[in-house]
Amino acid sequence: MDKSIGKSILKSKGKSGAAKSKVVAKGTKANRKNAASGSEANLIPAIFARYFDHWHITLPDDAVKTQLPGKIQLSGWYIQYKFDFNDRGKYLDFYASHRMTNDRHLRIYASGQTEGLSAISDIIFYPANATPEQQAEIRQEDAKRNKLVWEELKKKGFE
Repeated sequence: MDKSIGKSILKSKGKSGAAKSKVVAKGTKANRKNAASGSEANLIPAIFARYFDHWHITLPDDAVKTQLPGKIQLSGWYIQYKFDFNDRGKYLDFYASHRMTNDRHLRIYASGQTEGLSAISDIIFYPANATPEQQAEIRQEDAKRNKLVWEELKKKGFE
């Protein structure tokens, strides 16, 4: 995983955790304000900020302006994002990993609508009375599904 994003934020804003939190919170307010005031409403920054509010993570301001793909490594999260569009409008896809929880893969449209996308599963549940053969079949299906998800993530440029 690329740690350069988190380090560059700390270097540019000081090494204290308080300074980092202030910068992130400031970005949150700016992103929410921009989204709310918009001529052409773009709720992507506000929805993203709300999703990661507990960790004070927002999209970098330059990411919203340039619409270039990027990565954020902050507060234990490794988040990869990519802007794109389809027949429903502009959107941001992001894939977020954290060692303390399951991976998340979401799409946020400029309209504010969100769509859950497939993420790598990291746990398998078996029925209580599953035979070893059934468990093996369940593991194979999970591996096949994860492989398809991984291929889709690679197409997006996510690692």
